Amino acid sequence: MIADKLKNSVQYETVYKPLKKAFTYLKKNITAHTKDGTYKIQGKDIYAIVQSYNTVQPETKRFEAHRKYIDIQYVVKGKEIIYVHPVSALNLTEKYNRAKDAAFYKHNIESSILKMHSGTFAVFFPQDGHKPGCIAEKSGRVKKVVVKVRVW
Repeated sequence: MIADKLKNSVQYETVYKPLKKAFTYLKKNITAHTKDGTYKIQGKDIYAIVQSYNTVQPETKRFEAHRKYIDIQYVVKGKEIIYVHPVSALNLTEKYNRAKDAAFYKHNIESSILKMHSGTFAVFFPQDGHKPGCIAEKSGRVKKVVVKVRVW
């Protein structure tokens, strides 16, 4: 997992070459006015999902993890908590669904907490269980982009 401000993303572009294209897209194309929806960046290999939602209590959500895609979760506007825990230490609740590229896991009280706010991003690799969209201080509206980057 990587977490930082988008303005510092150049430091992570060599970790995995396709990340550079994803970060460049975020910097050049995403604003608070970008409409919710799915945007192709490089076909099915790299694409962005822009979404707006209200944060919720963490107990109402499950951890998720992906195999085919790395997630870059970038908060455009608002605040949220993302809980993070290694997949190897989580209890599976829903086995991996290839079509959804997701497996789901129970809440873990020993999870790390990422406090996300406007201008910050987190990169989640297949081994990183993550539970986004959770209340930071109180329930609030968040505009976020999840860039999906295929694992080669």
